[in-house]
Amino acid sequence: MSREEFVNFVNTVEHNILVKEKILKCKTSKDLIFLAKKYGYKITLEDLNYDKTATKFEMWFKNSKINPLK
Repeated sequence: MSREEFVNFVNTVEHNILVKEKILKCKTSKDLIFLAKKYGYKITLEDLNYDKTATKFEMWFKNSKINPLK
């Protein structure tokens, strides 16, 4: 459930200018988690770490495409 909450929070940040402004003031992961909880989202540090890892894999796959043999 927590991962789904994280995705929902990201969606809120993308579509709500007030939350977006507040997120820019977050200096630590704990600040971000506290902000999410303030808006009713239950995210954890593990969610943030998972997202970092998933993003790294996504970028690696995107940048590591092998050209087809001719």
